[in-house]
Formats: sequence, C-alpha cells, structure tokens
Amino acid sequence: MDKEIRGKLLKVAVIAAAGIVIWFAPCPEGLSAEAWMYFSAYIAAILGIMLHPFPSPVVMLGILGVYGLLIGPKTLLTGYASTTTWQVFAAFMISVAFAATGLGKRIAYHLIGIFGKTSLGLGYSLAFTDLTLGLAIPSTTARAGGVVFPIFNNVAKTLGSGAEDGTSRKLAAYLCIVSYHINLVTASVWLTGMAPNVQIAAFAKDILNVDMDWMTWAKMGIVPGVCLVLIIPFVLYKLFTPEIRRVENYKEISREGLKDLGRMTVREKFLTAFFVGAVLLWATTGITGFNATAVAILFLAMCLIFGCMTWNDVRQSKGAWDTLIWYGAIIGLSSQLSGAGFFQWFAALLQEKFNFAMFGSVTLMFILVVGGLVVRYLFASSSVFTTSMMPVMYTIGLVGGVPVMPLAMLCAACNGFGAMLTNYGGACGPVLFGYGHIEMKKWWFLGTVSTVCCVAVYFLIGLPYWKLIGMW
Repeated sequence: MDKEIRGKLLKVAVIAAAGIVIWFAPCPEGLSAEAWMYFSAYIAAILGIMLHPFPSPVVMLGILGVYGLLIGPKTLLTGYASTTTWQVFAAFMISVAFAATGLGKRIAYHLIGIFGKTSLGLGYSLAFTDLTLGLAIPSTTARAGGVVFPIFNNVAKTLGSGAEDGTSRKLAAYLCIVSYHINLVTASVWLTGMAPNVQIAAFAKDILNVDMDWMTWAKMGIVPGVCLVLIIPFVLYKLFTPEIRRVENYKEISREGLKDLGRMTVREKFLTAFFVGAVLLWATTGITGFNATAVAILFLAMCLIFGCMTWNDVRQSKGAWDTLIWYGAIIGLSSQLSGAGFFQWFAALLQEKFNFAMFGSVTLMFILVVGGLVVRYLFASSSVFTTSMMPVMYTIGLVGGVPVMPLAMLCAACNGFGAMLTNYGGACGPVLFGYGHIEMKKWWFLGTVSTVCCVAVYFLIGLPYWKLIGMW
C-alpha cells in the first residue's frame, strides 16, 4: 500500500471515528436525540471537507450514504431543494454565458485598458465595483458569483491566467480571493448588502429596541467598510502576491484585443440585455418580491433559449456540478441541525454556564464577536447563522449591559466577514472556490488573516467612529 492511499485511509478513519464517537456518546441534557444524530453527521461532513481525503462531492456522497442508512435519506437531501444551493449553481452558469459569448472577454479588455497597469489596481477596481453594487444587489452570490468575479476572471484569462492550464497564481487566484473577501466586507456596509441583513435589523428592533434603517446602517457601516476595502486588497497582495504585478503594454493589449473581437455579436447583445435585466430584478427584489434564485434560473433559461450558451456548455461546467453535490449536502445537514434545535440548546447552555454581566462592554462585545467566529465553522449559510445565533448574541449583550447600537452593528458585521473563514461559510464561497484557483489550506489561511483585519478595524476604527457620531 503506497503512502498516498495510507494517508487517505487515515483521514477517512479520523472522519469515521469522530462521527462514531459522537453518535454513541450520551445525548446532552436538554438536546433531542434527533439533534445529536444530525450533529454527528455534520461534524463528520465538516471534517471531510477539511481533511479532504477525496474530492468534496465524493466525501459528501459517502456521508449521505452512511447516515442515510441510519437516519433516513429524505431529511438529509433537503439541501438540494434549497434556493441557496440552486442560486450557487446558477451563478456558475452566468460565468459560463459570459465566456461562451465572448462578452466577458470584451468587458475584460475594456477594464484592462482602464485599470490594467498593475494587478493591485485591478484588485482595487474589483473592490470598489462590489462596494457600489452592494447598494443595489442584496445577494452576495449574485453580486460576486454572478456579476463581479466572472468579469474579472475574464480579465485574468485575457492576461494568460486560469485554472485550466495551472496558471492561476499569475493573477486569477489573487482576484478570486479579493472578490470573496471584499464581497463579505461590503455585505455589512449597506442594509442591502446581504439578504440576512433585513432579518438582523428585525432582530435588533425586537430584542435591542433599536431602529437599524437603511440610513443608520449606512452611516455606521461606511467608515469601517471603506477602510477594509482599502486594506484587504493590499494585505492579500502582500501575502498572496500574483506573479503578474505590472503590465507595461496594458493599453496595447486592450486595444488589440478589442480589435480582434470586432463588433458585438447578436449573442453578446442578447446576453447584455438579459444581464442588465437580471441585475435590475436583483436590485428590486425588495419591491417586486421576486426571489433572487428564481431570477438567476430565469436568466439561465433565457441564455439557453436564445443561444447565448448551449446545454453542452452547462454539462461541461464541472465546477458547477461538483459544487451542487457537496454544497447541497452541507446545506441540508446545517438546516436539519438548526431545525432540530441544536443551536438554541447551545445558546441556552452558554447563558447558563457564563455570567456575562461581569465583563466590561467592549470586552463582552469582543467575546461575542470571537465566539461568533468560532462557531461560524459550523454554519454553511449566513441566513442560518442569522436565525440561529443573532438572537443569542443580542440577548447576551443586552443582559451584559452592552451599548445597543454598536452591539447591533458589530454582530451584523461578524455575520458577514465570518464567512471568510471557510469556503462554505456563505453561498458565494462555493461559487468562487469552485473555479479551482486556490487550494483549500491557502483559502482558509487567507480567510483567517482577513477576518483578523476585519475584527481589528471594527474595534479600533468602528467603535471610536460610532462614538464620535453619537451612536453610543
């Protein structure tokens, strides 16, 4: 038996042992047996993703098969009916359409002509594009996975960097991780930056008795948010420097590329119309009531019907199908764990074991944020984290006498940037990770660094700024 096979079997043994130990351990008092069984499955799944003995879809199918025999497959497969799962899949298809028509390359050449002198300049243009779109598009998946990164991925391809030929480190990997982290920063700048923000504002009203309307949210989020938009691309550039740093002939590349493409084709014009329509529908979901996933699927259907791409293009998108399998599984397990009352039980346990009133306000806020980040590894959805943990964090802060406005905003921001820690913490993570530009260990390491930057900025800049403008 060679070393590689032994390594894989050892990892499988660790995953199986963790699941078995939890399964047969006594169920904690106050927690249902059902919740404990789902916890066993979820820990096994998370370890499977972390240790990666096989590709993630293979690991998830194994988990679903084993626990399907023990629990029954019906509840474990609910993630494949989740709108979040299908929104992730549809976001992949948007990037496929941009590549198939050549529109992505055309936009890329224009961006190269404006910002392409340095890779850092491209990183900042990506960051401010996402920050601006956060005003209108409340879906992080639609914004990063469907709009921003497909365009900048084409920029990287145009400059000779892509996962297909192993050249991601030239530029694509850097732009990919910047897109993911900035997307989760801008998610907390605007009330419209992320779908769960509306629910967070409702919790703040119900529990803390504060009104987090659009203007209040923006006033509190803009300064720490813009600071991070300026800091994170630079930090990632230093830690994960792309091989392409300067492009001296960027104007020439842009001009020649556009000349080779010629005039816009009919397929490009159709895609432009569908894309603008999708962005408008995403931006007005609060008014129209349309579901963001339904918009994405309609966009996909229209692209197929009008020839912007073919079904064969869809079938060949391996990253999309891989992500559909593993992310649907983890979403299903996370939802079942939440539905079985695990997180409510965990919150009650924390309140029982710790006297939070003994801490100072800033100390308790720091404990809540760090605690939220630690448990974030258990969540594959920002929405699930919001519904499960936000009431707990607000309640603990209220009991501890923390000023309510900074408490409300810090916890809301933690929900956004906490998803940076993993490749599954938010719906846009699997989309960008699925491009294959960055290995998982590096993804998690860079996510940890950016998360530390976010915590530092919100505490060292955000809190004094909120005090200055009279928020506490």
